[in-house]
Amino acid sequence: MSSKHVIVGGSGAVGAVYASALMRAGHEVALYLKQSYATQFKQQAEREGSTRMKLFDLRTRLYRYWINLGLLFLGSWILCARGMLPIFGMSCCSTPMSVKFGIALVTYVVLVRMLRPLLLSRRGQTIEVKGFDVMSSVEEVAAYKPDYLWLCISMSQLRSEAGVHLIRQLSRVIPSTCMIVNMSPGMNDRQFLEETLGTEFRHRLAHGTISMLSWQAPLQGEDASPTHSEAERAKAQRDGPAAGMRYGDSIAFLALPSSNFWVDSPAPLPRRNLKVLVDALNAGNIPAKMLDSDPKMKTLIGVAASHPILAAMDLSGWTFEGLRTGGRLEIAVEAAKEAVRATCTTFGQPIPKRLLVFTPHLIRLQLWMNLGRWLLPFDIERFLAWHFSKVSDQTLMFMQQCEEMANKLGLPADNLKILIEEYGKKQDTQKKIEKNLESKSKVAKMM
Repeated sequence: MSSKHVIVGGSGAVGAVYASALMRAGHEVALYLKQSYATQFKQQAEREGSTRMKLFDLRTRLYRYWINLGLLFLGSWILCARGMLPIFGMSCCSTPMSVKFGIALVTYVVLVRMLRPLLLSRRGQTIEVKGFDVMSSVEEVAAYKPDYLWLCISMSQLRSEAGVHLIRQLSRVIPSTCMIVNMSPGMNDRQFLEETLGTEFRHRLAHGTISMLSWQAPLQGEDASPTHSEAERAKAQRDGPAAGMRYGDSIAFLALPSSNFWVDSPAPLPRRNLKVLVDALNAGNIPAKMLDSDPKMKTLIGVAASHPILAAMDLSGWTFEGLRTGGRLEIAVEAAKEAVRATCTTFGQPIPKRLLVFTPHLIRLQLWMNLGRWLLPFDIERFLAWHFSKVSDQTLMFMQQCEEMANKLGLPADNLKILIEEYGKKQDTQKKIEKNLESKSKVAKMM
Protein backbone atom coordinates (compact mmCIF):
# COMPACT_ATOMS: atom_id res chain seq x y z
CA MET A 1 0.00 0.00 0.00
CA SER A 2 1.51 3.30 -1.06
CA SER A 3 1.74 6.10 1.48
CA LYS A 4 -0.90 8.81 1.16
CA HIS A 5 -0.82 12.45 2.23
CA VAL A 6 -3.67 13.24 4.64
CA ILE A 7 -4.57 16.58 6.21
CA VAL A 8 -6.73 16.37 9.34
CA GLY A 9 -8.54 19.66 9.91
CA GLY A 10 -9.91 20.57 13.33
CA SER A 11 -7.40 18.30 15.02
CA GLY A 12 -8.76 18.31 18.55
CA ALA A 13 -8.94 15.21 20.71
CA VAL A 14 -11.02 13.30 18.13
CA GLY A 15 -8.99 14.36 15.10
CA ALA A 16 -5.75 13.51 16.90
CA VAL A 17 -6.88 9.92 17.47
CA TYR A 18 -7.72 9.41 13.78
CA ALA A 19 -4.47 11.12 12.76
CA SER A 20 -2.40 8.86 15.02
CA ALA A 21 -4.04 5.74 13.57
CA LEU A 22 -3.27 6.87 10.01
CA MET A 23 0.34 7.60 10.98
CA ARG A 24 0.75 4.17 12.57
CA ALA A 25 -0.59 2.66 9.35
CA GLY A 26 2.26 4.31 7.43
CA HIS A 27 0.61 7.39 5.91
CA GLU A 28 1.98 10.93 5.91
CA VAL A 29 -0.29 13.07 8.09
CA ALA A 30 -0.46 16.82 8.66
CA LEU A 31 -2.60 18.59 11.23
CA TYR A 32 -4.36 21.79 10.16
CA LEU A 33 -4.55 23.90 13.32
CA LYS A 34 -5.16 27.39 14.57
CA GLN A 35 -2.08 29.59 14.36
CA SER A 36 -1.48 29.48 18.13
CA TYR A 37 -1.62 25.67 18.31
CA ALA A 38 0.53 25.25 15.20
CA THR A 39 3.13 27.56 16.76
CA GLN A 40 3.24 25.42 19.92
CA PHE A 41 3.93 22.27 17.89
CA LYS A 42 6.61 24.04 15.84
CA GLN A 43 8.30 25.24 19.02
CA GLN A 44 8.15 21.67 20.33
CA ALA A 45 9.83 20.46 17.13
CA GLU A 46 12.61 23.01 17.62
CA ARG A 47 13.18 21.84 21.22
CA GLU A 48 12.86 18.07 20.73
CA GLY A 49 13.75 17.59 17.07
CA SER A 50 10.26 16.60 15.91
CA THR A 51 6.58 17.05 16.66
CA ARG A 52 5.14 14.57 19.13
CA MET A 53 1.76 13.46 20.51
CA LYS A 54 1.07 11.12 23.42
CA LEU A 55 -2.18 9.14 23.51
CA PHE A 56 -3.65 6.52 25.82
CA ASP A 57 -5.98 3.79 24.54
CA LEU A 58 -8.26 2.89 27.47
CA ARG A 59 -9.92 -0.15 25.91
CA THR A 60 -7.66 -2.61 27.72
CA ARG A 61 -8.27 -0.76 30.96
CA LEU A 62 -12.04 -0.84 30.42
CA TYR A 63 -12.12 -4.55 29.63
CA ARG A 64 -9.99 -5.34 32.69
CA TYR A 65 -12.25 -3.14 34.83
CA TRP A 66 -15.40 -4.94 33.62
CA ILE A 67 -13.82 -8.33 34.27
CA ASN A 68 -12.88 -7.22 37.79
CA LEU A 69 -16.45 -6.01 38.38
CA GLY A 70 -17.80 -9.38 37.27
CA LEU A 71 -15.38 -11.29 39.49
CA LEU A 72 -16.20 -9.01 42.40
CA PHE A 73 -19.93 -9.66 42.01
CA LEU A 74 -19.27 -13.40 41.93
CA GLY A 75 -17.22 -13.02 45.09
CA SER A 76 -20.02 -11.03 46.71
CA TRP A 77 -22.51 -13.79 45.89
CA ILE A 78 -20.26 -16.49 47.36
CA LEU A 79 -19.58 -14.35 50.43
CA CYS A 80 -23.32 -13.84 50.90
CA ALA A 81 -24.16 -17.52 50.52
CA ARG A 82 -21.30 -18.95 52.56
CA GLY A 83 -20.56 -16.28 55.11
CA MET A 84 -23.21 -13.63 55.69
CA LEU A 85 -26.41 -15.72 55.64
CA PRO A 86 -25.25 -18.09 58.45
CA ILE A 87 -24.28 -15.03 60.53
CA PHE A 88 -27.94 -13.88 60.40
CA GLY A 89 -29.19 -17.42 61.13
CA MET A 90 -30.46 -17.99 57.57
CA SER A 91 -30.00 -21.07 55.43
CA CYS A 92 -28.74 -20.71 51.86
CA CYS A 93 -31.27 -23.28 50.60
CA SER A 94 -34.37 -21.92 52.35
CA THR A 95 -33.70 -18.18 51.94
CA PRO A 96 -35.66 -16.62 49.04
CA MET A 97 -33.62 -15.70 45.99
CA SER A 98 -34.70 -12.05 46.22
CA VAL A 99 -33.27 -11.78 49.75
CA LYS A 100 -29.99 -13.43 48.74
CA PHE A 101 -29.69 -11.17 45.70
CA GLY A 102 -30.38 -8.05 47.79
CA ILE A 103 -27.72 -8.92 50.38
CA ALA A 104 -25.21 -9.79 47.64
CA LEU A 105 -25.94 -6.50 45.82
CA VAL A 106 -25.41 -4.42 48.97
CA THR A 107 -22.16 -6.30 49.64
CA TYR A 108 -21.09 -5.73 46.05
CA VAL A 109 -21.73 -1.96 46.19
CA VAL A 110 -19.74 -1.63 49.42
CA LEU A 111 -16.83 -3.63 48.00
CA VAL A 112 -16.77 -1.64 44.73
CA ARG A 113 -16.63 1.62 46.67
CA MET A 114 -13.77 0.30 48.80
CA LEU A 115 -11.78 -1.41 46.04
CA ARG A 116 -12.38 0.92 43.04
CA PRO A 117 -8.77 2.28 43.06
CA LEU A 118 -7.46 -1.29 43.01
CA LEU A 119 -9.88 -2.28 40.23
CA LEU A 120 -8.53 0.60 38.13
CA SER A 121 -4.88 -0.21 38.77
CA ARG A 122 -4.14 -1.09 35.14
CA ARG A 123 -3.16 1.75 32.81
CA GLY A 124 -4.25 2.11 29.23
CA GLN A 125 -2.00 1.34 26.29
CA THR A 126 0.44 4.18 25.66
CA ILE A 127 0.76 5.40 22.06
CA GLU A 128 3.31 7.97 20.96
CA VAL A 129 3.50 9.36 17.43
CA LYS A 130 6.22 11.64 16.11
CA GLY A 131 7.22 13.52 13.01
CA PHE A 132 3.86 14.77 11.73
CA ASP A 133 3.53 18.10 9.96
CA VAL A 134 1.51 21.04 11.25
CA MET A 135 0.08 23.87 9.19
CA SER A 136 -2.23 26.83 9.62
CA SER A 137 -2.41 28.49 6.20
CA VAL A 138 -3.95 27.75 2.83
CA GLU A 139 -0.53 28.16 1.19
CA GLU A 140 0.89 25.32 3.29
CA VAL A 141 -2.03 23.09 2.27
CA ALA A 142 -1.41 23.85 -1.40
CA ALA A 143 2.28 22.94 -1.06
CA TYR A 144 1.44 19.68 0.77
CA LYS A 145 -0.76 18.38 -2.11
CA PRO A 146 -2.97 16.12 0.02
CA ASP A 147 -4.72 12.98 -1.18
CA TYR A 148 -7.33 13.37 1.57
CA LEU A 149 -8.74 16.34 3.47
CA TRP A 150 -10.33 15.13 6.70
CA LEU A 151 -12.81 17.60 8.24
CA CYS A 152 -13.13 16.72 11.92
CA ILE A 153 -15.07 19.80 13.07
CA SER A 154 -18.44 20.48 14.66
CA MET A 155 -21.63 21.21 12.74
CA SER A 156 -21.66 24.84 13.92
CA GLN A 157 -18.03 25.35 12.86
CA LEU A 158 -18.70 23.79 9.47
CA ARG A 159 -21.66 26.08 8.79
CA SER A 160 -20.24 29.26 10.29
CA GLU A 161 -19.16 32.11 8.02
CA ALA A 162 -15.49 31.51 8.85
CA GLY A 163 -15.87 27.75 8.28
CA VAL A 164 -17.53 28.17 4.89
CA HIS A 165 -14.85 30.68 3.82
CA LEU A 166 -12.02 28.34 4.87
CA ILE A 167 -13.52 25.27 3.17
CA ARG A 168 -13.97 27.19 -0.07
CA GLN A 169 -10.38 28.42 0.13
CA LEU A 170 -9.06 24.91 0.74
CA SER A 171 -11.16 23.46 -2.10
CA ARG A 172 -9.45 25.83 -4.54
CA VAL A 173 -5.90 24.72 -3.66
CA ILE A 174 -6.23 20.96 -3.08
CA PRO A 175 -5.55 18.63 -6.06
CA SER A 176 -8.47 17.57 -8.24
CA THR A 177 -8.05 13.98 -7.00
CA CYS A 178 -8.21 14.89 -3.30
CA MET A 179 -11.10 13.30 -1.39
CA ILE A 180 -12.89 15.31 1.32
CA VAL A 181 -14.02 13.29 4.35
CA ASN A 182 -16.64 15.01 6.52
CA MET A 183 -17.17 13.83 10.12
CA SER A 184 -19.75 16.46 11.15
CA PRO A 185 -22.92 14.98 12.73
CA GLY A 186 -25.26 17.60 11.23
CA MET A 187 -28.39 17.14 9.13
CA ASN A 188 -28.13 17.48 5.35
CA ASP A 189 -24.33 17.81 5.43
CA ARG A 190 -24.02 16.37 1.93
CA GLN A 191 -26.35 18.96 0.41
CA PHE A 192 -24.70 21.74 2.40
CA LEU A 193 -21.19 20.80 1.25
CA GLU A 194 -22.29 20.39 -2.36
CA GLU A 195 -23.89 23.83 -2.27
CA THR A 196 -20.77 25.28 -0.63
CA LEU A 197 -18.17 23.58 -2.82
CA GLY A 198 -20.11 23.00 -6.05
CA THR A 199 -21.53 19.89 -7.67
CA GLU A 200 -18.12 19.00 -9.13
CA PHE A 201 -17.15 17.81 -5.63
CA ARG A 202 -20.06 15.35 -5.43
CA HIS A 203 -17.88 12.36 -6.38
CA ARG A 204 -15.10 13.46 -4.04
CA LEU A 205 -17.15 13.69 -0.85
CA ALA A 206 -17.16 10.98 1.80
CA HIS A 207 -18.85 10.97 5.18
CA GLY A 208 -18.25 9.29 8.51
CA THR A 209 -19.61 8.91 12.02
CA ILE A 210 -17.52 9.34 15.15
CA SER A 211 -17.79 6.33 17.44
CA MET A 212 -15.42 7.09 20.28
CA LEU A 213 -14.88 9.12 23.40
CA SER A 214 -11.68 11.18 23.46
CA TRP A 215 -10.45 14.01 25.62
CA GLN A 216 -7.41 15.95 26.72
CA ALA A 217 -6.20 14.31 29.89
CA PRO A 218 -6.07 15.21 32.69
CA LEU A 219 -9.18 17.35 32.36
CA GLN A 220 -9.23 20.75 34.04
CA GLY A 221 -9.98 20.27 37.73
CA GLU A 222 -8.78 16.67 37.92
CA ASP A 223 -5.94 15.82 40.26
CA ALA A 224 -5.24 12.73 38.20
CA SER A 225 -6.55 11.01 35.11
CA PRO A 226 -7.10 7.49 33.73
CA THR A 227 -3.93 7.90 31.66
CA HIS A 228 -1.58 7.81 34.63
CA SER A 229 -0.43 4.95 36.81
CA GLU A 230 -1.65 4.52 40.36
CA ALA A 231 1.70 5.78 41.70
CA GLU A 232 1.43 8.93 39.57
CA ARG A 233 -2.19 9.41 40.61
CA ALA A 234 -1.34 9.00 44.32
CA LYS A 235 1.54 11.47 44.00
CA ALA A 236 -0.69 14.00 42.24
CA GLN A 237 -3.40 13.65 44.87
CA ARG A 238 -0.79 14.13 47.60
CA ASP A 239 1.29 16.94 46.07
CA GLY A 240 -1.12 18.51 43.55
CA PRO A 241 -1.47 18.33 39.76
CA ALA A 242 1.96 19.92 39.21
CA ALA A 243 3.58 16.71 40.45
CA GLY A 244 4.42 15.11 37.13
CA MET A 245 1.30 15.94 35.13
CA ARG A 246 -0.09 19.00 33.39
CA TYR A 247 -3.66 19.72 32.34
CA GLY A 248 -4.20 18.49 28.80
CA ASP A 249 -0.71 17.01 28.47
CA SER A 250 -1.99 13.94 26.60
CA ILE A 251 -5.09 12.54 24.90
CA ALA A 252 -7.10 9.64 26.28
CA PHE A 253 -9.61 7.81 24.11
CA LEU A 254 -12.03 4.92 24.19
CA ALA A 255 -12.99 3.55 20.76
CA LEU A 256 -15.43 0.63 21.04
CA PRO A 257 -17.91 0.47 18.12
CA SER A 258 -16.70 0.89 14.57
CA SER A 259 -16.67 4.30 12.89
CA ASN A 260 -18.83 4.02 9.77
CA PHE A 261 -17.83 5.55 6.43
CA TRP A 262 -19.69 5.82 3.14
CA VAL A 263 -19.80 7.70 -0.16
CA ASP A 264 -22.89 8.87 -2.00
CA SER A 265 -21.34 8.43 -5.44
CA PRO A 266 -22.06 5.11 -7.21
CA ALA A 267 -18.72 5.32 -9.05
CA PRO A 268 -16.14 2.71 -8.02
CA LEU A 269 -13.16 5.11 -7.69
CA PRO A 270 -14.47 7.05 -4.64
CA ARG A 271 -15.19 3.78 -2.85
CA ARG A 272 -11.68 2.51 -3.56
CA ASN A 273 -10.17 5.75 -2.31
CA LEU A 274 -12.24 5.67 0.86
CA LYS A 275 -11.38 2.02 1.47
CA VAL A 276 -7.71 3.01 1.70
CA LEU A 277 -8.55 5.20 4.71
CA VAL A 278 -10.81 2.61 6.33
CA ASP A 279 -8.13 -0.07 6.00
CA ALA A 280 -5.56 2.35 7.45
CA LEU A 281 -7.73 3.03 10.51
CA ASN A 282 -8.14 -0.69 11.16
CA ALA A 283 -4.39 -1.18 10.71
CA GLY A 284 -3.89 1.61 13.26
CA ASN A 285 -6.17 -0.25 15.72
CA ILE A 286 -9.18 2.08 15.37
CA PRO A 287 -12.25 0.00 14.33
CA ALA A 288 -13.78 1.25 11.06
CA LYS A 289 -15.92 -0.17 8.28
CA MET A 290 -17.40 0.90 4.96
CA LEU A 291 -21.13 0.87 4.36
CA ASP A 292 -23.07 0.74 1.10
CA SER A 293 -25.64 3.33 2.17
CA ASP A 294 -25.98 6.36 4.43
CA PRO A 295 -26.55 5.20 8.05
CA LYS A 296 -26.82 8.74 9.36
CA MET A 297 -30.55 8.47 10.00
CA LYS A 298 -29.88 6.17 12.94
CA THR A 299 -27.23 8.57 14.18
CA LEU A 300 -29.57 11.55 13.85
CA ILE A 301 -32.26 9.87 15.95
CA GLY A 302 -29.73 9.34 18.74
CA VAL A 303 -28.47 12.91 18.44
CA ALA A 304 -32.05 14.28 18.47
CA ALA A 305 -32.78 12.35 21.66
CA SER A 306 -29.53 13.23 23.45
CA HIS A 307 -29.00 16.93 22.71
CA PRO A 308 -31.97 18.25 24.78
CA ILE A 309 -30.76 16.10 27.70
CA LEU A 310 -27.22 17.48 27.29
CA ALA A 311 -28.54 21.05 27.14
CA ALA A 312 -30.49 20.50 30.37
CA MET A 313 -27.42 18.99 32.00
CA ASP A 314 -25.35 22.02 30.95
CA LEU A 315 -27.98 24.28 32.52
CA SER A 316 -27.80 22.09 35.67
CA GLY A 317 -24.05 22.53 36.12
CA TRP A 318 -22.94 19.34 34.35
CA THR A 319 -23.80 17.01 37.21
CA PHE A 320 -26.20 14.07 37.18
CA GLU A 321 -27.46 15.12 40.59
CA GLY A 322 -28.22 18.62 39.34
CA LEU A 323 -30.11 17.25 36.34
CA ARG A 324 -32.03 14.79 38.54
CA THR A 325 -33.14 17.36 41.10
CA GLY A 326 -33.00 20.69 39.23
CA GLY A 327 -36.49 20.65 37.71
CA ARG A 328 -35.40 20.60 34.04
CA LEU A 329 -35.48 16.85 33.48
CA GLU A 330 -39.20 16.67 32.57
CA ILE A 331 -38.85 19.47 30.00
CA ALA A 332 -35.68 17.89 28.55
CA VAL A 333 -37.29 14.45 28.14
CA GLU A 334 -40.37 15.89 26.42
CA ALA A 335 -38.15 18.09 24.24
CA ALA A 336 -36.15 14.99 23.26
CA LYS A 337 -39.36 13.21 22.24
CA GLU A 338 -40.44 16.24 20.18
CA ALA A 339 -37.03 16.34 18.47
CA VAL A 340 -37.13 12.60 17.62
CA ARG A 341 -40.70 12.83 16.24
CA ALA A 342 -39.77 15.80 14.05
CA THR A 343 -36.60 14.10 12.77
CA CYS A 344 -38.29 10.77 12.01
CA THR A 345 -41.30 12.40 10.32
CA THR A 346 -39.11 14.68 8.19
CA PHE A 347 -36.99 11.82 6.88
CA GLY A 348 -39.86 9.33 6.54
CA GLN A 349 -38.68 6.99 9.29
CA PRO A 350 -40.83 5.14 11.84
CA ILE A 351 -40.76 6.57 15.35
CA PRO A 352 -38.79 4.16 17.59
CA LYS A 353 -40.96 2.17 19.99
CA ARG A 354 -38.39 2.64 22.75
CA LEU A 355 -39.40 6.31 22.80
CA LEU A 356 -42.54 5.24 24.71
CA VAL A 357 -40.45 4.14 27.72
CA PHE A 358 -38.26 7.26 27.58
CA THR A 359 -39.78 8.83 30.70
CA PRO A 360 -38.47 11.25 33.36
CA HIS A 361 -38.92 8.59 36.04
CA LEU A 362 -36.71 6.10 34.20
CA ILE A 363 -34.03 8.72 33.46
CA ARG A 364 -34.16 9.92 37.07
CA LEU A 365 -33.62 6.34 38.30
CA GLN A 366 -30.62 5.93 35.98
CA LEU A 367 -29.17 9.24 37.17
CA TRP A 368 -29.67 8.24 40.80
CA MET A 369 -27.88 4.94 40.16
CA ASN A 370 -25.12 6.89 38.35
CA LEU A 371 -24.34 3.92 36.10
CA GLY A 372 -21.70 5.86 34.17
CA ARG A 373 -19.55 6.18 37.28
CA TRP A 374 -19.84 2.47 38.01
CA LEU A 375 -19.25 1.17 34.49
CA LEU A 376 -16.64 3.57 33.10
CA PRO A 377 -13.05 3.91 34.35
CA PHE A 378 -13.06 7.72 34.14
CA ASP A 379 -15.13 10.70 35.29
CA ILE A 380 -18.01 10.82 32.79
CA GLU A 381 -19.40 14.09 34.20
CA ARG A 382 -16.10 15.90 33.63
CA PHE A 383 -15.85 14.46 30.13
CA LEU A 384 -19.36 15.60 29.18
CA ALA A 385 -18.69 19.08 30.56
CA TRP A 386 -15.36 19.36 28.71
CA HIS A 387 -16.57 18.08 25.34
CA PHE A 388 -20.09 19.46 25.03
CA SER A 389 -19.23 22.86 26.48
CA LYS A 390 -16.89 23.29 23.51
CA VAL A 391 -19.61 22.39 21.01
CA SER A 392 -22.56 24.04 22.78
CA ASP A 393 -23.26 26.04 19.59
CA GLN A 394 -23.77 22.72 17.81
CA THR A 395 -26.20 21.53 20.50
CA LEU A 396 -28.25 24.73 20.19
CA MET A 397 -28.19 24.63 16.38
CA PHE A 398 -29.40 21.03 16.27
CA MET A 399 -32.30 21.75 18.64
CA GLN A 400 -33.24 24.79 16.55
CA GLN A 401 -33.29 22.65 13.41
CA CYS A 402 -35.58 20.14 15.15
CA GLU A 403 -37.90 22.95 16.25
CA GLU A 404 -38.06 24.31 12.69
CA MET A 405 -38.91 20.85 11.31
CA ALA A 406 -41.61 20.37 13.97
CA ASN A 407 -43.16 23.77 13.15
CA LYS A 408 -43.21 23.00 9.41
CA LEU A 409 -44.92 19.68 10.06
CA GLY A 410 -47.37 21.10 12.59
CA LEU A 411 -45.96 18.89 15.37
CA PRO A 412 -45.77 20.06 19.00
CA ALA A 413 -42.47 21.71 20.00
CA ASP A 414 -43.38 23.69 23.14
CA ASN A 415 -40.74 22.04 25.33
CA LEU A 416 -38.07 22.42 22.66
CA LYS A 417 -38.86 26.12 22.47
CA ILE A 418 -38.57 26.55 26.25
CA LEU A 419 -35.24 24.72 26.36
CA ILE A 420 -33.86 26.60 23.32
CA GLU A 421 -34.72 29.99 24.83
CA GLU A 422 -33.09 29.19 28.18
CA TYR A 423 -30.03 27.58 26.59
CA GLY A 424 -29.63 30.46 24.13
CA LYS A 425 -29.68 33.02 26.96
CA LYS A 426 -26.98 31.05 28.83
CA GLN A 427 -24.78 30.99 25.73
CA ASP A 428 -25.24 34.71 25.13
CA THR A 429 -24.22 35.42 28.73
CA GLN A 430 -21.20 33.14 28.46
CA LYS A 431 -20.05 34.80 25.24
CA LYS A 432 -20.28 38.25 26.86
CA ILE A 433 -18.16 37.03 29.77
CA GLU A 434 -15.56 35.52 27.42
CA LYS A 435 -15.49 38.73 25.35
CA ASN A 436 -14.91 40.83 28.47
CA LEU A 437 -12.12 38.53 29.65
CA GLU A 438 -10.51 38.68 26.21
CA SER A 439 -10.66 42.49 26.24
CA LYS A 440 -9.12 42.65 29.72
CA SER A 441 -6.36 40.28 28.60
CA LYS A 442 -5.52 42.49 25.62
CA VAL A 443 -5.43 45.59 27.82
CA ALA A 444 -3.15 43.83 30.33
CA LYS A 445 -0.72 42.88 27.56
CA MET A 446 -0.61 46.48 26.33
CA MET A 447 0.25 47.84 29.79
